[in-house]
Amino acid sequence: LPMPGGAIVSAVMLRDVVKRFEIRAEEVTFLNYWFRHVWASIDPIYPSVIIALAVAEISYPTLFTSTYPVTLAMLLAGLPFVRKYTLSHSGKDFRGIIYIFPVLLVITLTLLGLDIMYSLLLSIALLYVFKKPSRRDLTNVMRKVLNPRILVLIVGLLFYKDLIIHTNSAEKLLNNLELLGLPQQVSAFVTSFIIGFATGIETGYSAIALPLLLPFTGCGESVVAKNLMLVFGAGLLGVMLSPLHLCLILTSEYYSANVGIVYKRYLVMAGIVLGLTVTLVYSFV
Repeated sequence: LPMPGGAIVSAVMLRDVVKRFEIRAEEVTFLNYWFRHVWASIDPIYPSVIIALAVAEISYPTLFTSTYPVTLAMLLAGLPFVRKYTLSHSGKDFRGIIYIFPVLLVITLTLLGLDIMYSLLLSIALLYVFKKPSRRDLTNVMRKVLNPRILVLIVGLLFYKDLIIHTNSAEKLLNNLELLGLPQQVSAFVTSFIIGFATGIETGYSAIALPLLLPFTGCGESVVAKNLMLVFGAGLLGVMLSPLHLCLILTSEYYSANVGIVYKRYLVMAGIVLGLTVTLVYSFV
């Protein structure tokens, strides 16, 4: 479910699993943050994907066939880190799968065209009816939801993103890179990466960098798959490494993890994903 700081949702859901496996705070922070974002380049309800479809004037299948190497690279890079966590289960009790229903409901309704805000409200209402939380539970939920720190972070990041747009900072960056005589691929990669890094939100590279880079990626029937993949991959890597990314901030706080230790792993993973993405795109696209 794409939303500002949405990783806190999966962080809470993983709480019992973390206790069972006795996973270190830095380890679970990395796993939660990384695997939540592997879908960012192909998920049809991600705002960055929706914006890219409109900006590049392409269909979803066209975007998927262009950007799937990014998702594939992130999965391949991350899977070795979960091999040591295996869960043995002797029974066939699948009743717990019902708790995924609210998530599936939001995704389904959004794909059918309902605004994600209304999809979430309907899912929350159904959860309330079927789970009947106590007043104490609701009070605890509201206390966490209305955390002033989270609200200020969300508003601050959105303001920062709009400030970059209105000051034309991205356009000036691209112009300066082109004046340096860098290859077009390098200029496009650096522009998308820096915009993603600076904003810390996925819509940054699709709403700010992609419109500037349309001469490089192409649009409509003339879109160049590997170039669109490069812009998406660079932007997403920038977002994943950004210290402004709410998901990283909130997950680290929730698990009381040392951000420095987690960040070192992200740097390594970014290099692996970059190498894998380039290899995959020139092999399959």
